[in-house]
Amino acid sequence: MQWALVKRVLVHWLTFFALLLVVLGVAHYFKSLLFPAEDVWWSFVAQNWLVFLLLIAAIPVFIYDTLKMSNRFAGPLARLRESLRELAAGDTVKPLVLRRGDYITDIVEDFNAVISHFESIGGESPTTANQADEELEVVQR
Repeated sequence: MQWALVKRVLVHWLTFFALLLVVLGVAHYFKSLLFPAEDVWWSFVAQNWLVFLLLIAAIPVFIYDTLKMSNRFAGPLARLRESLRELAAGDTVKPLVLRRGDYITDIVEDFNAVISHFESIGGESPTTANQADEELEVVQR
């Protein structure tokens, strides 16, 4: 999942960069129609080299920020998924604790409320409670 985000950021950045080159190049071309093409090219590079350098330097910042933000989603979702698997297996599940700045806090709070509810009605997980009900039905038959 993380590499898909990195690739997407790079595609967006490259698209933006290409569009910027086209816009700056067209504007520069129309300003200098009377000059030879080679002179126009070097003039264009000389006038815009700092913009290109700053855009290239920004790539790692974009990727870092995207990965940091995605971890704020992916981390809690991975922990929630693992807890749901443990719950489905009948294991005891502890309430989830999120890091400061994590997303999906409302979903995790709801999950923790469900876990607390099952603990308050006898400490059984839903799977254990369902198994007990099934065993009781078998005994009653």
